[in-house]
This record gives sequence, C-alpha cells and structure tokens, in this order.
Amino acid sequence: MHLEAFRRPAQAEASAGRRFRNPLEEVIVWGLIAGLAGLAGFEALTRFSHRRTVDTVDDAFRSSARRVADFLRSDAVLADVQARMDQGTSLEAADAAAIAAAIESNPEEGRRLTLAQAEDLISGFPIKTTQAVSPVIHGVTYRWQTPLKDYGGIQIRYQIESGEIVKLTDFNAGDEF
Repeated sequence: MHLEAFRRPAQAEASAGRRFRNPLEEVIVWGLIAGLAGLAGFEALTRFSHRRTVDTVDDAFRSSARRVADFLRSDAVLADVQARMDQGTSLEAADAAAIAAAIESNPEEGRRLTLAQAEDLISGFPIKTTQAVSPVIHGVTYRWQTPLKDYGGIQIRYQIESGEIVKLTDFNAGDEF
C-alpha cells in the first residue's frame, strides 16, 4: 500500500484553505486528548469518592455512637441500675450488669457501627490494607491515590470478635497515624 492512499487530494487542501494532517498524527493527537480527559475524570472521581466516603462513614459512626449512648441512658437501664444498687450491689457492678442485660435483650440497639456496615458506605476505588493492632483490635486503612495525587484516606479500628468500630481516623496525604 502506498502512502499516496493516505493523503488527501490537493484540490481539497487548496479549497479549504488549511493544511491537512496525516491521519496518524490525528490519531495520536486525539488519543492524547482522550487520555488526558480520562485522567482528569479519574482524578475527579477519586477526589469526590474520598470526600463522600469520609463524610458518610463519619456521620454513620457518630450517629451509631449517639444511638448507643441514648440507649444506655434510657430510663429502663437507669431503673435497672437503681434496682441493682438497692439490692446492695456497687454502682460499677450494677452499671455493668444493667448495660450487659440491656444489650443482651436488644443487641441491635446496643451495637456501634460495624466494619461490614462501614465497608458498604465506601465509594470509589481505594487501596485497602489491613493490619493487626492488638490481639483483639485490627485496623483497616483505605487510601485514595491516583498517578498524580494522594487524596488521603481513612483508618478504621475494629474489634475482631464483634466487628464493631472503636476508632475512625480521617487523614490527609502525608499524615501519620
């Protein structure tokens, strides 16, 4: 095949008043434009996914902590503590026993946000790493990175047995835990 087949007629060049490019040049230029547009889209997706995840998981964590605190301060739990103290039990023992009984009778109200629930709230494509913090606590870190920028992430520490989140840390790129 000759290169002449890829060239446009001279009459078209003269009539249009502009220089026509080689089709290979056009493919390269449009390929670069599409690549840069794709990279910009990926950067935007990563940035907004990180922010949305941090806000959503933090709100869910705080609301579950408030729900548990309200549940444990309910009149029924306080009345149980008082009844146990009237029987001669110390305040600490009565409080612990009443809380355990309340959670046993209504386990969902007494649970904080779990790791499984938090993972359902994560959006985008973060890099996930897991580490053992102690024999009873593990940690999971989600980090949003692109070829051009590190947007930060969140670290979730949870109880191994129950899966309940005990600590949630939002960090920016470069922050240390």
